[in-house]
Amino acid sequence: MSTNDLLGDSARRLSPQATPTGSTLGMLAEHIRADIRQNLRVPEYMIGVVAIPVLLFAMFGLPESGQIMPDGTDVGAMMFASLSCYGVVSLAIFTFGVDIAQERGKGWVRGLRATPMPMWVYFAGKSAMALVFSAVILLVMYVVAVLGGTEFDLARLARTAAVLLAGALAFAPLGFALAYWTRP
Repeated sequence: MSTNDLLGDSARRLSPQATPTGSTLGMLAEHIRADIRQNLRVPEYMIGVVAIPVLLFAMFGLPESGQIMPDGTDVGAMMFASLSCYGVVSLAIFTFGVDIAQERGKGWVRGLRATPMPMWVYFAGKSAMALVFSAVILLVMYVVAVLGGTEFDLARLARTAAVLLAGALAFAPLGFALAYWTRP
């Protein structure tokens, strides 16, 4: 006699739309996808994370674009790097930390501990989400800068982007720490 025979009609069945992730990496990919979708659905998140640095750059960086410093650096490119750094750091520390503190306050993290998902997947997924939104900040800032007439040395731009994306991963643990040291 099988388990389904014993349970009768109340046997547990998967939803027709359910797809198994297959592995821990599959869980990580699903968690990243879910976090990105969740934050894209909140317009305030995108305004706070992406639009504020872009608006600051448009107000303070674009008017100075084309002016060359003595070392040959375009002031607009320097302001691009500075305000992109502001956007990435504020995302990684403050926005990111606030999200985790709110999830912790709602009991979401405690609920996740009752699932088979390892907690490192939660933290790695949040860090990857911060990396994705950091890349979005850099991309939107770059488009605005180019449309505004800022000229870039592509090698310097690539190095700057790599350092800023690494910075997002470096500052994410600080956001985690703030989220766990403070109350929501």
